[in-house]
Amino acid sequence: MPDGIQVTGVEGLRDLTRDLKRVNPAFGKKIQQANKAAAAHVADVAESRYSAKHPRKSGKGAASIRALASQSRAQVAFGSARAPYV
Repeated sequence: MPDGIQVTGVEGLRDLTRDLKRVNPAFGKKIQQANKAAAAHVADVAESRYSAKHPRKSGKGAASIRALASQSRAQVAFGSARAPYV
């Protein structure tokens, strides 16, 4: 894994999600929103750190950092066709 990248998992999240959706199907959307909020926080920190480290390259690169989420995961994506990363 590249330096500075951390992957974290939550044991039992799938079971918790399943059980909450059995109680109320609307909980699925709430879990996705919580995951999106967590990913957005990480994306904001990543964008500010990227801009601080690469002040001349902070335009497209920093703008390409985005939060993604589903009911089972939260992730931060970097890059796009206009701002590829190696």
